[in-house]
Amino acid sequence: MLPTMETLATVIQMVRKNALPVELTEALTAQEDLRGAFDRLSVRQKNCYRDWVGSGTLASERQDRAALVVSVVRTLSTMTSDDAA
Repeated sequence: MLPTMETLATVIQMVRKNALPVELTEALTAQEDLRGAFDRLSVRQKNCYRDWVGSGTLASERQDRAALVVSVVRTLSTMTSDDAA
């Protein structure tokens, strides 16, 4: 199934605005400590995650990708916390 023009326009607007996809924002907001961990990632890492989640053509695909990003950020923040201790 090809993406609709509306979906493509939404993705283009998000990229232009450098905004996180709604699904990723919601997933990170549900875990307060993870939003801070995500914000501490490098600009390149954040852009890669943002683009990957936002490129999903179906809402369910973007939600699944956002959940994976949350899992990765949780793992990375745990590793960083262990190194600091």
